[in-house]
Amino acid sequence: MLAPNALLMEAYGGERGTSFTRYWWPTFENHLVGIVDASGESIAANVQGLDEGGPLNPFPYFDETDPIHSTSTLTYERKRRAMLKARNNKAFALFYSHIKDSGYRERLNAVVSMHMAQGVNARTGPMALACALEWFAHPNNAIQLQTQNIEWHSFSFHAIGISVSTPNLFYARMLTMNAERPPSQQFNTEGMCTKFLSAFTFPEMIASRALEEMNRPSIALDIADLQLRLNRVVIHFQSLWESLFRSGKIKPSEPKVNPTMHGQRVDGLELQTSADTSVVTFREANPEAQELSAFDEDKYLCEVKFTSGPKGRKLSFLGRARWWIVAPEPGVGAG
Repeated sequence: MLAPNALLMEAYGGERGTSFTRYWWPTFENHLVGIVDASGESIAANVQGLDEGGPLNPFPYFDETDPIHSTSTLTYERKRRAMLKARNNKAFALFYSHIKDSGYRERLNAVVSMHMAQGVNARTGPMALACALEWFAHPNNAIQLQTQNIEWHSFSFHAIGISVSTPNLFYARMLTMNAERPPSQQFNTEGMCTKFLSAFTFPEMIASRALEEMNRPSIALDIADLQLRLNRVVIHFQSLWESLFRSGKIKPSEPKVNPTMHGQRVDGLELQTSADTSVVTFREANPEAQELSAFDEDKYLCEVKFTSGPKGRKLSFLGRARWWIVAPEPGVGAG
């Protein structure tokens, strides 16, 4: 068990951009996977809204005042909801203790107070994560937005691997990617729904159903809140996917990424790429030279794109930025 005031990892200081969304947060999430309650639900599932009773996995309607329910049923349902509340409290406290940025904490407290005034409990894992992504994820240069556009349009199920939870994982990654964009460039709920449904290119049974839902929406039309409706769409298609996966009609596969490359030379610089992080670091060819950090305030690196041609791969320089991500063509991995 984790001690009340123990830290899982080094607390985050507050730098915005991919240092949070692509590095610190995934590492923190991995730690949260290991914190599990008596029901088998993890804090990681809680903050993504995937645990029992969460936004993407809500409890069925239950009226405890209905006299038809037995004492054992009432006890069971109350226990489920109490455990959800405990997970939310734990997740919220972990975010608060691991992110020291005063601006984030003020924003989180303001959101909680606003919801409490409306009679809604916002001290939850999903709310803590949403505020963190909102606060830390916004980039501030046009080159990074261009890269994000390429990444968004080429992002598919194969990028995260084929497993029983692929739709849920894909949607969770979509939320992070969208939050990384400047507020004025973020996709609305309709755009998010379209991206999610268009990812179902197989199997045919689900692909045709997803196309039908895009053209003629039919799921949760009685719900006015568009975000809640999108949540129901994700739940519905995750259920269809899981059923076919467990029946063997969908085969598992690893994420399609290229292995890390080292030792590439570009104009007297050494190029290091990592397909796992999609981040490239240049450093001077002199092995004794100090490595340039992608986040140094006074250092600038170049953004590049790899393209395929008759003579092999071509490296193109797109511009200059304080930090950047490799922008491969759709279907072409970062090499």
